[in-house]
Amino acid sequence: MLAVNHPHVGAALILAALIFLLADWALTLSPGRLLTGERASQNIVSPAPAPRPVTLVLTAPYDAPRHGLARRFPRSPIGWMGILVLLMVWTLAIALLRIEGHSSTAISALQVVPTFGLIVAAALLLDLALGRPRDQSTEASSTALALVRALDAASPGRLAVELVLTGAGVDYGLGLRDYLRRRRREQNGGNTVVLGIGGSSAGEPRFLVSDGPLVALGYYKPLRRLAAGVAAPARGHGCSAALPARMRGLPAITLEGGSADDRVQAGLLLVDEIDAYVASLPSS
Repeated sequence: MLAVNHPHVGAALILAALIFLLADWALTLSPGRLLTGERASQNIVSPAPAPRPVTLVLTAPYDAPRHGLARRFPRSPIGWMGILVLLMVWTLAIALLRIEGHSSTAISALQVVPTFGLIVAAALLLDLALGRPRDQSTEASSTALALVRALDAASPGRLAVELVLTGAGVDYGLGLRDYLRRRRREQNGGNTVVLGIGGSSAGEPRFLVSDGPLVALGYYKPLRRLAAGVAAPARGHGCSAALPARMRGLPAITLEGGSADDRVQAGLLLVDEIDAYVASLPSS
């Protein structure tokens, strides 16, 4: 709104907000997050009991998404962060046109849509920040624990299973990012596979082909081929359980949907497929 009469100030504010948004997602540096009452979270890690050629990191968040109006909207073709970036870039382009001396009615009309969108987005994000966590906060983590217990009874031949239950996992995957950052020197694409367990029980069990609130990242192609035999494909537009691992270039995939028993069964079948795939590799 400042860009109407003060385009230089408006453009500077928009650019600063855009930089903060992208830095928050890429580097997890958020000045706004420091203003909230929640300062830290913890990961619960159960290391693999015995070394194997490949470590399967089984991960799930144990925190719950917050209640908010934004959760009730249907999924858009792009993630929420992508929508914000588009609105900001649109507004920044209008501000730059005003700096160049354009001030027609058409310019003002073009600015109404992104300005209104950003105001609504700010209200929705504030509503989420102040909302209460949902009651079902342990569904994903309890499913992951059940899967680990089943794998203990029938241990894979080539996979060492490590359980990582992450705090601050919803929407940003901060817990898994921290876990991977601390182990970046020892974990790589040749010795680590990440299987994320989502908490959503809607629909049938499915694996995510791609995910990401800003830019959709495709999950590891060989894992997608293996998962196609045990669950249906789907596309995500947020931050699912294994997305931070895919962002770091590790083989990763996420299972979600269906009842807890359905996800455990799909997880067991997928782990068997991964174990056979690892055994078939020449380097193994």
